[in-house]
Amino acid sequence: MFVIQPVEAGTATTGMPLKARGVGVELYTQNQDVKITDIVIKNPMVAALLPANAKDLVTINNDLKMVGAKLDYQVNPHLTVFGGISHVSGESTANLSALPGFGLSDLVFDADGTLYNAGATLVKQQGRYFGALTYIYTHADGDAGIKDGAVNTLIPSVGVLTDVGAFNAGLIYQQADLDYAGTLVLPGLGEVETEVRGETADTLAYRVGYQTQVGRDLYLDASAGFGGWEDARLELNQRF
Repeated sequence: MFVIQPVEAGTATTGMPLKARGVGVELYTQNQDVKITDIVIKNPMVAALLPANAKDLVTINNDLKMVGAKLDYQVNPHLTVFGGISHVSGESTANLSALPGFGLSDLVFDADGTLYNAGATLVKQQGRYFGALTYIYTHADGDAGIKDGAVNTLIPSVGVLTDVGAFNAGLIYQQADLDYAGTLVLPGLGEVETEVRGETADTLAYRVGYQTQVGRDLYLDASAGFGGWEDARLELNQRF
């Protein structure tokens, strides 16, 4: 999660090398489940009543939207490095109602925050066909419900150049560690501070993408992920 995926740098849709520098604007949505590694309810009496398998019963669903900007630099035709910043918004919902005997409502965390991305893409082209491997590190700096987080993403893909653009398909491997903080309202006890720590529930998803030139040195890059989670991404990238 929390990934702004890069353009498959190094190969333009015409088969010609891209200009070395690029600046992009990206839109990204994601719906992904997170499994719980720890639940901290800051009320000793309530915490003592939690069942031993509470971590197995509770999951978090992230429904997120991101808008970001990215800079990239093509070191050579096979290697591009990049970095970016984006604003994330949406909700993360922990289904605490799944805990038996408590009568708790689900806990909704505000997912507003800032994401910082850095990584690199390796590309190898043979005629009309190409392969790419992208690594991305993402740090989440939460302003609200998501306190902190780190995400590592690896995207291997293969593709083909056509007269109407470049098509690619591959996998997304993602490992995330996230901390959430919120307030739980308990009958008779009022508001109780609660922290939930989690990690990626499904680490693997499938990905398909399309890239085409839409103007002078201007490229459109779109992709969708499915399987382990669902996401969609759109980028406009200007080369200079």
